[in-house]
Amino acid sequence: MSTLGVNSCCLSCEQYKDWIEIVIRDEHNRPFPNIKGILTGACGATYPITVGEHPIFLDSLASGRVSITLENDLWLEATQSRLPAEGKAKGLKDWLSLHPHGYNQSAWKSQTLALGDFIQLKPNQEIPKRHLANACETPNLVTGKSHYITIQGCRYITLRLGVFFDGTANNTYSAKWGKKQLDKHVNLWKASYEASNAILRDKGIFKEHLSAVELIDKCFEYPPEIENLECASAKNELTNIQKLFDLYRNNEFSNNKDAYYHAQYITGIGTGNSTEIAPADEDQECGQGMGIGKYGVSEKVKTGIEQICSQMELIISNAKRHFIVDGFNKVEFDVFGFSRGAAAARHFINTVFDNNDRLFQEPFSNACISHRFYLTHNFDWNSNEHCCIAFAGLFDTVAAVANFWELDFSAHDNDNGPIKLWLNPDRVAKAVHLVASSHTEYRHNFSVNLLNKAPHFDEIVVPGAHSDIGGGYHSRQAFSDKSYLLPLLENQLIKSISKDNIPRFEETRIVNSMLSKLEKSKHFDQSHGWSIDSYLIPKHKIRFAAKDNKYAEARLLYRNCTEGDLSRLYLRVMFGLAVHHGVPFDDSEGSNVVWNKSNDSNIGKVEYYTIPKSLYYPNKNAPPFPFGEFCQHAMDIAKSGNIIELQETLGSPKLTKLFQSLNLIHHSSNESLSSGVIKPFIPNLKDNRYLREEYECEV
Repeated sequence: MSTLGVNSCCLSCEQYKDWIEIVIRDEHNRPFPNIKGILTGACGATYPITVGEHPIFLDSLASGRVSITLENDLWLEATQSRLPAEGKAKGLKDWLSLHPHGYNQSAWKSQTLALGDFIQLKPNQEIPKRHLANACETPNLVTGKSHYITIQGCRYITLRLGVFFDGTANNTYSAKWGKKQLDKHVNLWKASYEASNAILRDKGIFKEHLSAVELIDKCFEYPPEIENLECASAKNELTNIQKLFDLYRNNEFSNNKDAYYHAQYITGIGTGNSTEIAPADEDQECGQGMGIGKYGVSEKVKTGIEQICSQMELIISNAKRHFIVDGFNKVEFDVFGFSRGAAAARHFINTVFDNNDRLFQEPFSNACISHRFYLTHNFDWNSNEHCCIAFAGLFDTVAAVANFWELDFSAHDNDNGPIKLWLNPDRVAKAVHLVASSHTEYRHNFSVNLLNKAPHFDEIVVPGAHSDIGGGYHSRQAFSDKSYLLPLLENQLIKSISKDNIPRFEETRIVNSMLSKLEKSKHFDQSHGWSIDSYLIPKHKIRFAAKDNKYAEARLLYRNCTEGDLSRLYLRVMFGLAVHHGVPFDDSEGSNVVWNKSNDSNIGKVEYYTIPKSLYYPNKNAPPFPFGEFCQHAMDIAKSGNIIELQETLGSPKLTKLFQSLNLIHHSSNESLSSGVIKPFIPNLKDNRYLREEYECEV
């Protein structure tokens, strides 16, 4: 019990004839909600009291100092929600305007005291130092006087965390390094392009622009600095996850100063955690292939938690730089993810709410305490008033977890081990999932994990391949030389047929049979909407094998120059929906916004957000498609929150055909080998056509 200077020298002859009047208010002269407590008189007698609207008044007291001890939990809950007054507190002045005199016309004696002056702290209970007993003044509650006590205000704020999980083989730092290598390779690539042109000119063919199938193989080779490393992430552009991260208001207060924003980016599944602009450490088999291991889905969630906790010192010091802040009364999350990063985002959300292992709750609380920053006394991880997911923004969730050591041999199925994808509708205020159409993304190992159903969970199916949705394909907007096509070129092995031990007299028949099969494969593949002009069957290869027999190999390729701008449409859609639901994004860039070209000398983020105003059909006689206008229209709909109109605008089969004809959709499936034996990107054949597998979400 707080003593507050009780006089211990009580004489037996003391007469209980004195009185005391006490008013206890916050800095705004607001009363407290009837908190029960005990007043201890100068000689130890105790009296029940209530701190509320009306003054505490007691007579028949022993003369001297008194102390007050209030109910711990209720007092902390009440006081920690009372903000300081702006400038000098006016509580006493407001009180005196209505009550100029106290009991028996006495003058009011005022003090500002700490909340800790009125409670006894429990074991292991901690409050900020400035609120401990005697932190403001030494209490001097004496009988025979009217006291007006101002309780020093507390400032507990909301911490709003933006958490961004990148996709499989996506790593911002590695991608930035790779972009530098691509920029240095322009002239060498143009030499290869000119060599292609020269070959055609020798054949009497003169063209201003060559198609992808007319380019020599050298035109499809990446810089050796990238190719020799086998670093997949270095070939990619920044994804929508990084681009949204860059727009999140980071390390700053909300406009009304009651929330502090902080954003955290977590590198993609299968890539290392280094922030150095350099090739990423990649785990291509376990991490990228199966979603497990040191850079797997669950480990990336742990990494995200570690990164957040490691930033608490910075967050706290920045917050305190503006004004006194005592701690957090709420932790609010905006969580974004792409691909396996979307699976990580969903698993992270479940980890935040996990009261058993407390993999987030415990280290986060400890990180706060270690920097003398505290959660409010009544902080409850199970209550949306104190912890909630404000927004979950997901791009095409592909968990695709396999674990050979646990006899799970397929990334195609819905068995994702310990990864929790179900989102609690009572704890997640809004979830948006942009899903690639099963007619344009149909790789066997890229089955989509749908959201569980809830009225406020929206799943929007859109045309495009997996990375057309979440980003990673290069746009020529990111390059100063718009005629540099290498980053846009697709060179996909659609089908490969080989035959060995071919007798000499059978060579022609067998080769013709192989080529006939490739023609059938071409027409079947093309029937899914791809341009017939983008297929190429190069000259087959023949070599001698054992005993004068021969080996033959023939390939069907898909070669196309595909624009990387479709993901920028879906970036705008996610941005618009997030803004509609209150996510603290800021798209300003100098005197402009990031979506538009800027005349400012420092264009900063612009190259990764802008889009071409118009796109042209292969038939040059057709009028161009106003892509910029379409993207702006989609973003405007998203900002209005009209999901039905958005789905109608983006989800039609007609739009899919349009985007394919504009070379906006990538042909993601192929039969290329990984590690020499695995074909990770083969199409999924279902009902005699290529179609993606979709899995409903279960608890």
